[in-house]
Amino acid sequence: MAAVGVLAYAAATAAFVFLTGLLLTVWRGRTAARVLLVAAACSTLWAALQAYDASSLAPLPDALLEIAELVRTAAWYAFIIGLLDDPAAQERNGYGVLRTMKIVAIGLPAMLFTVLVIVASAPEVPGHQYAADVFRVGHLLLAVFGLVLVEQLFRNANVERRWGIKFLCFGIGGLFAFDFYLFADALLVKQIDLDLWHARGAVNTLAVPLIVVSGVRDPLWTGKVEMSRQMVFHSVALLAAGVYLMLMAAAGYYIRAYGGQWGGALQIAFLFGAVVILAVLALSGQARARLKVFIGKHFLQSKYDYRREWLRFADTLSETGQEKDIPARVVKTIAKIVESPSGMMWIKPDSEADFIPVVMWNMTAQPGAKTAQSEPMIEFLATRQWIIDLDEYARTPGRYEDLELPMWLQALTQARLVLPLMHHSDLEGFVVLGHVVHDLKNLVAQLSLVVTNAKKHMHKPEFVADAIQTVDNAVGKMNRMLVQLRKEHVSSGSDKVIDMAQVVTQVVKERTTMVPVPSTNNLADEVLTMVDPDRLAAVIGHIIQNAQEATPDDGKVKVSLHGDNEWAVLEVEDNGCGMDEEFVRSRLFRPFDTTKGNAGMGVGAYEVREFARACGGDVEVSSEPGKGTTFVLRLPRHYGTGKTGDAALLSAMP
Repeated sequence: MAAVGVLAYAAATAAFVFLTGLLLTVWRGRTAARVLLVAAACSTLWAALQAYDASSLAPLPDALLEIAELVRTAAWYAFIIGLLDDPAAQERNGYGVLRTMKIVAIGLPAMLFTVLVIVASAPEVPGHQYAADVFRVGHLLLAVFGLVLVEQLFRNANVERRWGIKFLCFGIGGLFAFDFYLFADALLVKQIDLDLWHARGAVNTLAVPLIVVSGVRDPLWTGKVEMSRQMVFHSVALLAAGVYLMLMAAAGYYIRAYGGQWGGALQIAFLFGAVVILAVLALSGQARARLKVFIGKHFLQSKYDYRREWLRFADTLSETGQEKDIPARVVKTIAKIVESPSGMMWIKPDSEADFIPVVMWNMTAQPGAKTAQSEPMIEFLATRQWIIDLDEYARTPGRYEDLELPMWLQALTQARLVLPLMHHSDLEGFVVLGHVVHDLKNLVAQLSLVVTNAKKHMHKPEFVADAIQTVDNAVGKMNRMLVQLRKEHVSSGSDKVIDMAQVVTQVVKERTTMVPVPSTNNLADEVLTMVDPDRLAAVIGHIIQNAQEATPDDGKVKVSLHGDNEWAVLEVEDNGCGMDEEFVRSRLFRPFDTTKGNAGMGVGAYEVREFARACGGDVEVSSEPGKGTTFVLRLPRHYGTGKTGDAALLSAMP
């Protein structure tokens, strides 16, 4: 049993050494952190003495162990009282309450220390045989007063601060609660229970992570404890694995003890099965994902000030405007929280219907797009209620239980996050957000790190190769984000009824400075559409420029315009190098996935398609290598009555 005590107190020593070292790096002169540092150091010394004494190598004097107990307890008293020394708390409870607590906190340890000195220096004093009971009663009172201090600390903290200190109260309160049970039992049976005494080391070990968590949550008394999420994840996983193995070992011990002649074999089989289960869980992406979510919700400090974000959300929703604009304001407000420049909202009109896009802000979906309730993504959002990080999904789909995303979402290259919209336990819709500004900040941080390290390692070929690859990846990502930021959804405030012939004529005139010079062919008059004229001019310019770049100087680029009952149709035809069918189908509309040898289309084609679909139209491309390309832009045709297509013709019929 002595070995158990040595291990338990050795673990407590290591835990308090870790806490002491951590505080040495972050305390930054704060009074409360300084006192906590002293308490952690005193607890380290106390645990080390107890571990050495339990080893039976050379029993330490009882007086030394008793002094270590008193010093440790007094240090924790000082820390808690330091946190209680708050003017607001004193005003609520009366200024004499804290003064009384300070007197008791000093008087109780001092009284026991005096008794210890008397007993150690004068063993012949009458009543010496009752000294053990006196110490048991004294330690029982110390534990009770410690619980009182912890209760006062938690009760007098405001609601915001309770979130930060509750784990601290659990940790230190647990120490005093266990001491109360230990010494109450000792007082009843007239001796210390060795099992409880040895378990005390384990209890102190378990208290340290709780104190650290509070340090992360409430930097007012620790400075700012910076711990990465990855470090917290691995630490918690390791701690959970240790606790699991301890429990399994205890269960195996009882199986061996009470299993009769089969006890040994059953114990080995049981422990082997326990290790296999632990290995399976450790290698499970789903288990790791769930653990990360649990840690993020319950242990790590939140990234946002939720009070401020909620007030901003409420202000945005209460802005003046038509009721139909509320969904759009909701999407924009959610996007602002994570600094996203684009988003869309999908909802279901009724409980049995499919999900359809109702808001598209700087992001577009194909006309008639819908998502069935039977889609795996919908079932995942409804049951898990997780936010889907599409970048993380692309790297490690196993974390999302091998979720299969809808085709429209896979094709939406600018999408980054999918957020479920829950009402009670029902999924009413979801929001898709574009890449956030933080992505750009991360790229800047990567490039800054390259520049910093270049001063030290620029002479190493391996570093140079890695740096070039990092810069190349960063440039590609920033270019794609710039495209997304530049691509704005056509809003009703900038839409105008225009004659496309006039816009086409002007753009063709501007493009005559580049060869081959484009020519117009069959430009119909009065082909009206309702769009942003500046955006339309930029889009047409992209189409013509891409055709010119893909065509030799002596080639031809022809531009034509006509209208039918429903569409205004622009065609740009060239006899350049052309593109094969596979490129048109899978790569043409992917941003920056192009070469000049394949018609020179990349950003232009992507922006044209997104613009057309945002207006309710679309694009068509026909091409053949060596023969050329025809690019067709279709936009809804506008009529003087304000109606489009067949609806206008029907209304004009007698």
